[in-house]
Amino acid sequence: MSIQTKILKQGWLKKWTNYFKGYCYRWFVLTNDALGYRYYQEEDATGSTKFQDYLPLEELAIPPSDHQTKFIANNETENKTFYFKATSHEERLQWITAINEAQVSKEQRAFKSKYQESTNSDTNERCSIEDSQERSCTYTNENTQLSTESVLPAKTLKPPLSREKKHRQRRQCIPPKPQNNGFSMWFLTLGNLPLSFFEPLSMIQRVTEQFENSAILDRASQAADSCEQLALVAAFTVSGYRSSAIRSHSPFTPLLGETFECDREDLGFRCISEQVSQNPPTLAQFAESTNGLWTYWQDFSYSHKYGLSTLKVEPHGISHLIFKGSGNHYTWHKVKTVVSNLLSSERKVDHVGDVSIFNQTNGETCHLKFVCDSSATGIDKRVTGDVINRGKIVQWRLSGKWDSEIEGFKMISTTNAKKNDNQKCSPSIRLWQATAIAPEAKTYYNFSAFACELNEMEEDIAPTDSRQRPDQRRLEEGFFDQATREKTRLEKKSNSTTTEREKSQKKYTPVWFKEEGDKFNEGLKTFVYKGGYWESKKNQNWSMCPNIF
Repeated sequence: MSIQTKILKQGWLKKWTNYFKGYCYRWFVLTNDALGYRYYQEEDATGSTKFQDYLPLEELAIPPSDHQTKFIANNETENKTFYFKATSHEERLQWITAINEAQVSKEQRAFKSKYQESTNSDTNERCSIEDSQERSCTYTNENTQLSTESVLPAKTLKPPLSREKKHRQRRQCIPPKPQNNGFSMWFLTLGNLPLSFFEPLSMIQRVTEQFENSAILDRASQAADSCEQLALVAAFTVSGYRSSAIRSHSPFTPLLGETFECDREDLGFRCISEQVSQNPPTLAQFAESTNGLWTYWQDFSYSHKYGLSTLKVEPHGISHLIFKGSGNHYTWHKVKTVVSNLLSSERKVDHVGDVSIFNQTNGETCHLKFVCDSSATGIDKRVTGDVINRGKIVQWRLSGKWDSEIEGFKMISTTNAKKNDNQKCSPSIRLWQATAIAPEAKTYYNFSAFACELNEMEEDIAPTDSRQRPDQRRLEEGFFDQATREKTRLEKKSNSTTTEREKSQKKYTPVWFKEEGDKFNEGLKTFVYKGGYWESKKNQNWSMCPNIF
């Protein structure tokens, strides 16, 4: 092959040839298009780079390895693999880093060219498109796909609330992920996961993704009655699972004291989260409507159990939601998650079980059932539910899929919730529809545009904010080995701090949350927001924050 392009790095490396010759020196050349080698250092008379063999950068993957001098580069498309042996650990890291940087640079050039037109488009037009397409749960004739024969009274169809648009240009993608998808059972026996198993977001950021659909809560605050409001709350609950359908990488486990703020006046909410416990890992979160329509808080922890090729995650903690206008206070818990094909790069995520949403103010409930995926029945990601009033009468039927949409049917003829009679209902109303993901997103962890914005650096954030985390930032930028070293350093630092705290018999005290009893769930504790975060940000007073990075 002859490539007329820029040479980024070149030098002698040992390459495995066969069982008779073993490792032999070859002259390797890394360009901004490929990694290739030849037997001799000299170029031909034309100055072109002729390769004996090569691997294109866009199809090159380097599986993670703890070996000091050896590493592998392969092309799964052509079933071609190069086995390398460097003279030292430092030389190995130099080559791997150079390859990763070349891959990122190549992908960034492609993305820059592809998105140049969209990033230069009119900002007001972009906001209009996003508002209509990404947040399509508006109770109007145009957006709910109501039949013209709908029997619902017109007063139940509420228009969307107007929101002041902030015309800040936010990024729509991140650098492509390093192609390191190798996984071994060895990592499970050590209780540790390779960095290729992670995406460049913290769990504390991942749980914030549900507020991409906060417009559902705004519209629920304007619902005609409490049962309609409960149906919308259920749709919001289901929408929070959507990202896991196409995102099989694990988020980073937050460090103790790690925080994340998400101040989105353009979307009508702001949120602050904090990792409040390390054993068990627990995060606390508080969110509120910037229009004063609702407040939300939760504490979230989980336990997990590994199988031969599965991972079962059991969530713990209660979510609380209060609407200011109606005074209705809702509580619910999260559903169990099962990750299968754990040893494969094509991991599968499913959510299984029942969720009950309680209106603690008037006794109404919504029972949701997440149906287990079954190839025999053809049921996949299905969710069904009933909204039941205090008289045990079904008022709404819910149906859909947790990765795409939820529809609601208002019951016309009432029946007891325990009976299975044929009932009349209104035409379906779309309560939630998932935002489309760009086709190119498969190269950057299948992130939605909103997910890409979560780790975008902002000014004046707390020093403990997840966006300040160096290992996560290095992974996003594509520097795999640097990210691995930073992750190891941070974990050692966190463990050392914990050991010192235990020796002094001091209990960790969260900065922004406090623990108290949950009045609706006897015997359970919950973390509630103490206040003061946004005031500290305004005054840039972060003296109370621990040094965790």
